[in-house]
Amino acid sequence: MKRFIFSILIILPIAIHAQMYNINLSAKVVKKYQDHSKGEMLNIIGLRHDITLSKDLYYSGVNKFNDSYSMILEGGAEVPLTTKIDRALDFQIKTIDDLWNAAILQDVIPMLITKGTQVDLRQEIENDALQYIETLKENGLEFNDPYLLNYLYTIISKIAPSTLIDGRPGSVNIIIQDSPELNAATYPNGTIIINTGLLAALHTEDELVAVLAHEIAHFVLDHSVQNINAQIEQQKRAAAAAAFATVLAGIAEAGMAYYSNGYYMPGAVTAATAIAATAIASQAVEDFGMNYSNQQEFEADRYAIQALDFLGYNRNALSTALNRLKEIMLIERSRAMYFASYSHPALVERINKAGTPSMASDPEFEKMMSFAVTNTAFVKYDCRRFKEAMCYAEQNIKNHVATADDYLLKANCLLALNGTKESDHEVLSLINKAKQLDPTNVNIFKTEILTELRLKNISNAKIMLDEYVKYLAEKENHLKDIQHSDVWLGLYNYVISERKWASKMSIKLSGMI
Repeated sequence: MKRFIFSILIILPIAIHAQMYNINLSAKVVKKYQDHSKGEMLNIIGLRHDITLSKDLYYSGVNKFNDSYSMILEGGAEVPLTTKIDRALDFQIKTIDDLWNAAILQDVIPMLITKGTQVDLRQEIENDALQYIETLKENGLEFNDPYLLNYLYTIISKIAPSTLIDGRPGSVNIIIQDSPELNAATYPNGTIIINTGLLAALHTEDELVAVLAHEIAHFVLDHSVQNINAQIEQQKRAAAAAAFATVLAGIAEAGMAYYSNGYYMPGAVTAATAIAATAIASQAVEDFGMNYSNQQEFEADRYAIQALDFLGYNRNALSTALNRLKEIMLIERSRAMYFASYSHPALVERINKAGTPSMASDPEFEKMMSFAVTNTAFVKYDCRRFKEAMCYAEQNIKNHVATADDYLLKANCLLALNGTKESDHEVLSLINKAKQLDPTNVNIFKTEILTELRLKNISNAKIMLDEYVKYLAEKENHLKDIQHSDVWLGLYNYVISERKWASKMSIKLSGMI
């Protein structure tokens, strides 16, 4: 009898931690919950998270941590949370923080009650996410536009919860990835990676808010960890973790493609880089539990629309943003390169459920996206999508934020699409505008030479070719100064290739004069 009593005593739980979170939520009881009847209103002022330790030294010596949660009501009463809370309470949402706090109480806490906080698993996937993000940066695949990044953080500060009341240490942050994909993804540590291709496809701040709110909803609702838990149950987690090294290697390869091609027209991201980025993202989606189900996508859409309402934006903006992606997909006929269908299923159905799309544009917003627009135009050009590339360049020209690259890109698109004298003269006009903005732009030389040849101005073409040869000689002399830098190989290949071309063209032009 003594032995039995001793066993009971040593397995009693020991309280080791309690965390309190202040909230301000009202909820109507729609189904009897604990001691509260249907129709009763609860004024919730806090959430209490208790961790207890059960230690059975007599039988196994194993430590077991237990998590429990309670809502603190006005007046001090506590209501224990159970996995049935999502069906029992109807939360009254008044602010954006109310929206996310209610989401955590209904959709995240029940999982934490069942699975625990899973500290080790969360630390593992957070470390992997940080390594993935750092590798992107190290290999030059982060798009560097401080002005745009600052603007994105301004928008995020309006949407993201001020505190995660389930105690997760992560917070929402953002990286712009140099990729043509019409995609964004939120990693388990709260990092949103949004691609230049997606930013270029949006035309109003409302659409941007809709996209970011959708991604933040995935993070707040802990969808990645839910999916990783499903992987574990299906014994797929080990295989996903084993593939992670391949993901990092793919990032390095894409970075090498970026650097080695930086001096070729159009001089930004190449088609090879675009394809590599798609493969990288596809594998990362699996590794980090971002292969969301239809239900999770629709759930994130629903919260995004509510966020639009609470923030005073157009509630149809998500439908509009998704419809813009659909329109680009129809034009491109290339889902693999320009739309990551593996992570966003049922696009047409999502558009219909999200509201009525409106295709109006805001020029002021488009101006803020101008560098991403230029970048995307380069990729379209590299993929021989000349009409689409020209549309992007023309958007910046129309909004009076065009760079020399935008004018030059439109000029090259016209050369590829038209062969009339009127078009060729327009090309020369565009080249002159590019020269005014950036007379040292390396890509101007060849475009101007080829245009003068089209117009049969052989003498002008010969003069410009001689100037180009001098420029290449200067670049060749510069090679020894950057011999150990990352860009040396790209510049070397560029100079050698262009000198060969210029030498052959010089012979050709001499015979044409």
